[in-house]
Parts: sequence; C-alpha cells; structure tokens
Amino acid sequence: MNNRQQRIIDILHDYDEWVTGKELASMLSVSDRTIRSDIEHINKEYECTLIEANRRKGYHLDEMLTSVKGITTKSVIPQTSQERVSWIIKELLFKQEINLIELQDRIYVSGYTIDNDLRNIRRILNEYPSLKVVRVKNHIRLEGNENEKRSVYK
Repeated sequence: MNNRQQRIIDILHDYDEWVTGKELASMLSVSDRTIRSDIEHINKEYECTLIEANRRKGYHLDEMLTSVKGITTKSVIPQTSQERVSWIIKELLFKQEINLIELQDRIYVSGYTIDNDLRNIRRILNEYPSLKVVRVKNHIRLEGNENEKRSVYK
C-alpha cells in the first residue's frame, strides 16, 4: 500500500463521518478516479470492505474492521497554529463554508484559538486583494477571485 492510500485511511479515521470522493481528491491533490482506484486497492489489500462507498454520501471507514485487522492510523488533525492556518485555508478553498462550532470539535481547539487562527489567515490573504474571509455568525467562507484562490492553493 502506498503513502496516499495510507493517508486516505488516516483521513477517514480522523473525520469519523462520510467524506465525498471530491473532498478526498482535493485534500490529496489527485483525481476522483484515483481515489476510487485507491479505495478499491485498499479493500483488496485487506480482503474486506474496510472503506464503505455510497454514491450519495461518499466514503466511510469501518472502524470495527480497522480494530479487528489491527490497522493503526496517524492523526491528520493539525496541531500547531501554522498547521491549523494552512489546514483551514485548504478547507476554505474546497468547501462553500465552514461551521466554526463543528470546526472546534473536529480539531479540538477553542473558539478563541480559532479566532486567532482567522486573524493569521486574514494576514496571509492580504497579499491577495480580492480574497477575504467572510464570517456570518458561526460560519466562515472565502470570497474572491478564482485565479487568486488558485494562487493561494499553489
């Protein structure tokens, strides 16, 4: 199994919910087709349906099979402020909006920490005049020019 396939298992373990192929593909900078092939390979490798697939919901890791098979996973949850800022920017680039309450629960930090990270993100985005993080109550989204979003991603 290659590093990307192990990373798919790690991501699905951390999210503990259904993740679409598009989301996985954008996180790993590959195509949807590559994700489908990798998941097929993972399930063949472990000789079971370790990763469940659903056309509407996406992919989900069977945690019971993970423990039965003795599969260990690494956390992909960002630990430092710099890791969180980079991770949140990537999330903003690929999702319409982010619920801040869910974000706190997902990466195990306080609202105060998220606010500090958002200040750092705004500082980074100052280089891109059309981009701005818009906060409406408990949701944030990234607005601006698509070309500048691509530049940030690179």
